[in-house]
Amino acid sequence: MSPVPPTDEPAERIAGPLGLILLPLVILLVDHQWIFSEPVRDPWIYYGYFLNAPSYLATFRPYYYSARLSVILPGFLVHSLLPSITANVILHLILTGTALLCLYGVARSLFGSKPALLAAICVGADPFFLFSVGQNYVDGFGITYFLLSLLGVTLAMRSRRSLPLLFLAGVAAAALVTANLFYAIYAPFLLAWYFFLRPRPYEASVRTDLAVTASGAGVAFAAFAFISKSSGGSLLYLLSSSKFVGQIAAQGSNPFRIPMPAWLTDAVWLAFPFIVFLTALIVLLRTRSLRDGKPLRAIRAVQIFFTVFALSMLGLQLSPYVAVLQYDFYASLMIPFAGLALAGQIAFLLAGIPRLRSHWLVGLTAVCAVASAAVHIHRADGLPRGVPLLLAVAAGLPLTAALSCRAAGLPIGALAIASLVVSGAAARLAPPTFGSQPGLDKVVLFRQIDAAARAVQKVDPSGNVYFWWNSADDPQRIFDNIAATALSGVRIVNLAFPLILEGGVMADGERMVPHLKIAVLATEPVLSRAEAALSGIGLAARLISTAKIAEGRRPFTITFFEIVRRPTAQNPHAAAANP
Repeated sequence: MSPVPPTDEPAERIAGPLGLILLPLVILLVDHQWIFSEPVRDPWIYYGYFLNAPSYLATFRPYYYSARLSVILPGFLVHSLLPSITANVILHLILTGTALLCLYGVARSLFGSKPALLAAICVGADPFFLFSVGQNYVDGFGITYFLLSLLGVTLAMRSRRSLPLLFLAGVAAAALVTANLFYAIYAPFLLAWYFFLRPRPYEASVRTDLAVTASGAGVAFAAFAFISKSSGGSLLYLLSSSKFVGQIAAQGSNPFRIPMPAWLTDAVWLAFPFIVFLTALIVLLRTRSLRDGKPLRAIRAVQIFFTVFALSMLGLQLSPYVAVLQYDFYASLMIPFAGLALAGQIAFLLAGIPRLRSHWLVGLTAVCAVASAAVHIHRADGLPRGVPLLLAVAAGLPLTAALSCRAAGLPIGALAIASLVVSGAAARLAPPTFGSQPGLDKVVLFRQIDAAARAVQKVDPSGNVYFWWNSADDPQRIFDNIAATALSGVRIVNLAFPLILEGGVMADGERMVPHLKIAVLATEPVLSRAEAALSGIGLAARLISTAKIAEGRRPFTITFFEIVRRPTAQNPHAAAANP
């Protein structure tokens, strides 16, 4: 079998990209939960920046979150222009569509439109790809920036006017590293990709290509540094991220690591990369004896790129310094190379199939992709541990089996590709990732946290507010995530309202002092209870305002007050009158 990418029909050049733009929109109709964040802190920290980036970049400049400008600025721009729900949906649809179109563009240049489209649909239906691009977290931005950079390099090597494309690839690469320093792991693979695509023999212009790419990255870094400085931060804006990495390295081990037996059976997010990894090894073995040619070299190359990247991630996971495979938001970095490897596998599997006979295969895959998204609604939360992972892997094995045997043809191709989409549906049977609970509507959660975050920022746009609540009243971690929108991981009085520790010491070790602004989150009136608690340390509360959050089954109130000194006989005017 000698795979040769088919030439594209004019209609395919339009239908393919259009279909990939429509795919996430259709999935959104059957499952809108994927495009809203889970009840866990980090996505809501970035959401706070999206709502109020200028003030937050100044107030929280020492924190590494503020260095991630390539994540913060697009979110802030969209949320500045549109209402909250609309802005959230538009932002993540842009990320989803851009990532899929870039993956399609790179794969199409190597294997033709049909394998590229089929692979992109399978990736677009993968629940953990959707999870990555649907959260207000950095991995969806990182995947998109990497694919943009990869597409820039790919198109540059296919164009006579390569330098502008390489410059833009450099810009995207800088945005990639700015999103998370760890994403620099992609850099050597981008360089290797350039040399793989570059026509041989190499010419002196290689130096020019690399210089132009580096200048694009340099311009982007300089722009981010200027924005950081002008907002009250440092020109060396990545220094905070570097310090955070250095602190982890200095400990000798990563404090976030979990022993592998404790998480592996629940790691449903590894099913898709694992299946593609097995199939990549099979393709490499099967092509050893085949006569070399340009299409076959491309198929082998993408299998090697993915295999090396996956093994690199495994090696990092086994080291004491990094925890990557145990978290889906790091393991998701394998998705771009897994998608390219899958496109090569599909090209190998469908070689020689007439174009007209294979058109319906795209439609079948798309229908299966949309149908699998609806399984999210019927999640089986009572399944034993490990069962969803086993089902997801087992469902994807027909692809491996099809490429293990010598059989080929349209029915085999349909079975193999559909199996991947069914595998994604099986992965959705797993319990929700992070802190989500059965029955939690993430749209309602979004509205609650959005309303609360805006109320906090109305009281103090800088976000310089401490939070106080009782953790027993926060079973779905709504209060915790509201505090996260003001970067209050440690800016908390305590989690046992109305208890005050001896001397008024708070969670970060600081003491409660006059002029400190506090937001109490509770489902019942709290001001009198706060006053009684504060009186024990010689302080009082001056009410600023209250905000009623009526969304959801458990409405709650945020009571804002400022700490003042308690009036005494000698100083009866120490506390200002309530407004």
